[in-house]
Amino acid sequence: MTTMTVNSLAGPLLTRGVGAASKAAARPVAKPVVEPVRLEASLAVQGGLPTASLIGELNGETAAFLERLVDDLAAQGESRVVLDLGQLFSVDLAGVAALRDAAALLRECGGWLSLAALRPRVRYFLARTGAAAHFATYRSVDDAVRDAEACVGADAPGGTADELRQPVGSATRPVMPALVSTLTRR
Repeated sequence: MTTMTVNSLAGPLLTRGVGAASKAAARPVAKPVVEPVRLEASLAVQGGLPTASLIGELNGETAAFLERLVDDLAAQGESRVVLDLGQLFSVDLAGVAALRDAAALLRECGGWLSLAALRPRVRYFLARTGAAAHFATYRSVDDAVRDAEACVGADAPGGTADELRQPVGSATRPVMPALVSTLTRR
């Protein structure tokens, strides 16, 4: 299992009081609870395809981990990858950009990136940003693998690279097209 942990540090211990007497009797205030941002990946081969299960959060602090993971797979000659996002709890714009970059890298290698088992929150965010239209998405990893096996020799599962399937339950048009154009510029 490949694992990366990014730690977040809590701020210094704060003190609070009133007037001159409070300086001598300053009480410590509890430290804010800050959970470390974490992203883990578990790699497996299913139906001849590398499948990476992402666990945690995909954001600005963890996006580099996904990029290294996909770079390593591409360096090993793997150009068709399924990402199992069933345990990905949240994604932000940096995470969406990392997914787009990963898909672009795999397309350059003659392959594709499929997303499977998206949690409702992640599916909603991808749809709201318009990014969902750029990925073939599936209800389960089994569905993604089955579709990939059915389209051997095709450009991408769900159709050609220009006509990728819309994800289940997503908007039919991007809600935030300006964001999509921002993400596609490099």
